[in-house]
Amino acid sequence: MTFIEGGVCAPAGFTANGICCGIKKGRTKNDIAVIDSEVPASAAAVFTRNLVKAEPVKLSQKHIAKGYAQAVIANSGNANACTGEQGYKNALKTAELAAKELGLASEDVLVCSTGVIGQQINIGAIEAGMARLCEGISKDGDLLDTGSAAIAGYRAEFLSPATAKTRLARMSAASMVESAVASSGPVA
Repeated sequence: MTFIEGGVCAPAGFTANGICCGIKKGRTKNDIAVIDSEVPASAAAVFTRNLVKAEPVKLSQKHIAKGYAQAVIANSGNANACTGEQGYKNALKTAELAAKELGLASEDVLVCSTGVIGQQINIGAIEAGMARLCEGISKDGDLLDTGSAAIAGYRAEFLSPATAKTRLARMSAASMVESAVASSGPVA
């Protein structure tokens, strides 16, 4: 396995940004991020098998079914989980707002959320911040150790301290199979 420096923007054609838009009142750290690809990118995901799924999970499962995506919006402070029809509308609105700013179809945008469960997300804050978020995308947008980091806004909630750096790796097919088997536990 070969590690690639540069985080999510290491591959050609990827840009990112992160800002604080106020999803959670009183928060001063970045709480929303965007990762954008210049062209539709092959995409795959692993989703929970739990019957209870957050609304962004349901939306992203639908959007990724075609096998590609062009942008990801991720937020922290509110998981938009157990929020019903209005929560789904908010996840869809998030994808639509990003798509409009990035010049994409909303179906090409995946939405990821983490944070408080059972409360409606502050869609007004997302709407107010989306233009600033998308205008600021750059090749340097994912530097974890800066205040403008795309990942920094949600790293505390997405990542444990032991995995607080974003790393990309190029692996052979054999390494991927070995990794998948090792992470899934013993095979009976």
